[in-house]
Amino acid sequence: MNDYNPLTKDHSELRFIYFERIDKWDLITISAYSILTYLIFWQSDLISNIKAWGLGYTFGTHLLLYGINYKSMRKFNVWLAWFIISILHLYIFYRSGLSIEFQFINGSGISGMKFTWILLVLYQVFRYFSIRLMRVEFVALNNSGGDIWDERRTNRFDLICFLIYFPTVILINGDILI
Repeated sequence: MNDYNPLTKDHSELRFIYFERIDKWDLITISAYSILTYLIFWQSDLISNIKAWGLGYTFGTHLLLYGINYKSMRKFNVWLAWFIISILHLYIFYRSGLSIEFQFINGSGISGMKFTWILLVLYQVFRYFSIRLMRVEFVALNNSGGDIWDERRTNRFDLICFLIYFPTVILINGDILI
């Protein structure tokens, strides 16, 4: 059963902050991500080429949170779970970020982890202004011009958010990607 209800009780406007039951998608993505985090950063001897895995983990997190998890993060409790993970990212970076096993020529492959929380806050800023200005939920762009979850056409505001988010991802991971 989908209990997603972004409207106020009188159905007059979209709610910005609301809590809903964690569904299977949320449970699967957070659990799988937690297992991957454990394997990469606490069982790294099981993985060959750990620095490439660290870079992929960091960059992939930033892209996938926006690209496929934006609808789940509308639920504030799910967003908070990801925010707690972003605090764990800070801990991991300051514990392991300067370790030789994650170093590339240009710097640490996991340096972007210290900025995951900023991208999560940016996501909420996008949502807030989408709800207040456009009166629709924020959605991520895709190549078809429509949203993959809500089946609505993307608008100019969604495009502007995309043009802010992706350069930000490049900038915070830039010491390695450039």
